[in-house]
Amino acid sequence: MSHHLCRTKEAILADVIQRSCRLIEADLDIFEALSLFRDEDLVEAIIWDHGQCLGVVTERDLLYAVYRENGAFDSVQQRPSQGVTNVMQSRIVTLPQQAIATFEDLRRYRFPAYQLCETDPDAIATPPINAQGQTDKHDDDGKAHHDHDADHDEHHYVILLDAANQPCGLIAPEAWHLLDRWELAMLQADRQVAQAKITHQQQQAALYQHELEQHNALETLLADIARSLQTSSSLTMAIQVGIDGIRDLLGAIASWCINSVLRRSRLILTLRSRLNPYQHHAGISIFSR
Repeated sequence: MSHHLCRTKEAILADVIQRSCRLIEADLDIFEALSLFRDEDLVEAIIWDHGQCLGVVTERDLLYAVYRENGAFDSVQQRPSQGVTNVMQSRIVTLPQQAIATFEDLRRYRFPAYQLCETDPDAIATPPINAQGQTDKHDDDGKAHHDHDADHDEHHYVILLDAANQPCGLIAPEAWHLLDRWELAMLQADRQVAQAKITHQQQQAALYQHELEQHNALETLLADIARSLQTSSSLTMAIQVGIDGIRDLLGAIASWCINSVLRRSRLILTLRSRLNPYQHHAGISIFSR
C-alpha cells in the first residue's frame, strides 16, 4: 500500500509541475502583457527582472486590471497606468529543482497548510528559498484593493530553478487541491492503519483473556481432581485399615481356635496316659465301651 501511494504522489506531482515557463519583462504594461498572453495562449507567466523572479501574473489578473481601467476587455481608451508588477501575484516560493521531486518533499516545506512557514535552511539546497509576501495593491487614489485575488492570498506559486538559477518549472496554486486530496488519503490511510492496530490489539486482548480463562478453568479442574484423589486416598486408607483389622481379628480367632484344639488334644493325651495303668491291671479299657 505504501509503495502504491508513493507511486501515486510522484505521478501527481509530475502532472502538476508545468515545465514550460514563460518569462516576461517587468516593464510591460497590463495591455501589452494581455496581448502577449492571447498571442501565445498563456495562462500565467513569470515576471523576471535582472535574474530575479519578482512574481507571477495570470491572465485573470490582467483581464481584471484592464477591465477596471477601461470598462472593457478588448478596447483601450487610454494608456493603462499599471504595469504587470502592479497586478502580479507576489506570494511565491523559489526552490532549486533538485530539492523537490515528490509530494513527500513538499511536506518538508509545510505547504499543505497553505501558509508559508519557516523551514530549515540546511535542508534546502542552494539557492535558498526566496519567499515574497503578498502586498496590497493600490489604485491611483491610494486605496488598497485585493478582492480580485483574495482566493490567491492563501496560496503560493512554487517556481523551480535549474542549476543556472533559471526557472524550469512551476506549480500553480490551483494544483494544491491535489495535495489536499493526497493529504486526506494519507490521513485516512493512517487512520485505517491505526484502527487496524487497535482492532489487532483488541483481538489479541480477547484471545489472551480467553486463554487466561481456559488456564484458570484448567487449574480449577486440576485442584478438584487433587481434592478428589486426596479424599479417595483417605477412604482407601480407611478401608485398608479396616481390612487389616479384620485380618488381625480373623488371625486371632484362628489362633485361639488352634490353641483350643491343641489344649484339648493335650488334655486328652494326658487323660489317656493317666488311664493306661488301670488298663493293664484291669485288662479292660474305659474307652472300649
